[in-house]
Amino acid sequence: MISLYAAPFLILLISIGFLFLDAKQPKLIIVAVILGLLGFSIAFVQIKSIGSQLDKNSMLSADIDALEQWKKSQLSYVTGILAQYRPQVADTGFQLEYFSTFGWNIKNEYLINALTADEARRNLIEMLPKNHFVTKPVMIKNLPDDIDQTIVTQALEEVGFSVELPMMDESTMTVETETKDEAMKDEMSKDEEKKIEPVTVKRVNVLYFGPYVKTHEIKLIALTMIRAGVNLKLIRVMRNAGSMDARTVVFDWSKSYRNRPPLDPIELYETKSFQR
Repeated sequence: MISLYAAPFLILLISIGFLFLDAKQPKLIIVAVILGLLGFSIAFVQIKSIGSQLDKNSMLSADIDALEQWKKSQLSYVTGILAQYRPQVADTGFQLEYFSTFGWNIKNEYLINALTADEARRNLIEMLPKNHFVTKPVMIKNLPDDIDQTIVTQALEEVGFSVELPMMDESTMTVETETKDEAMKDEMSKDEEKKIEPVTVKRVNVLYFGPYVKTHEIKLIALTMIRAGVNLKLIRVMRNAGSMDARTVVFDWSKSYRNRPPLDPIELYETKSFQR
């Protein structure tokens, strides 16, 4: 079977053959010219098609190279995180096991809330709208200190959010100061009494959201924080938020809500909307 790419050359040979048959016959000359033009036309179309295919192959090759570079960078990033935090994970596992010696078990309210929030979060991720990763990402600010910020940041970024790195200026932080019970000091003799330093920890119990943050985004962020052990007490809109904060979520601490019960993960998951 003759290749399609050989067709124009065959036609050109036939047209030349017509000229050799009888160059004095006008009809043969016309047929030869027509066949020659047809051969050149087919050859031109084929050359153009080959050039276009080569361009597409070149673009595809560039896309594949870019994808490979992205995969390598992501693998390096994840490997670096795992290498850096593997000792911390081991220490955390030991500490959790140590807590069990105090009487902690899986029925503890904090652990139940974390597990429930994780299940609700996974269900919510499966139902994310198709344009979730296309819209401008929500910026999340002021993560608390009493969580593993690296793990929580990665969990939030995995589902399309951006997390602002913590500022070093402690004067802008909202903190809660905890001290040991004063009764313990009374039980200690003057000789044994030691100076007890207050432990300053940045905690949060309120989630403030900008007016353009969508309901499913608020729920996904809140459930991620509850899963990490944060006791959120309230979710409310930022009043008089400017255009810069329209797609922003900020965590804060308020003594006014200290005695409120924590948000229930199931009720949060089933929430249809938040008051704006």
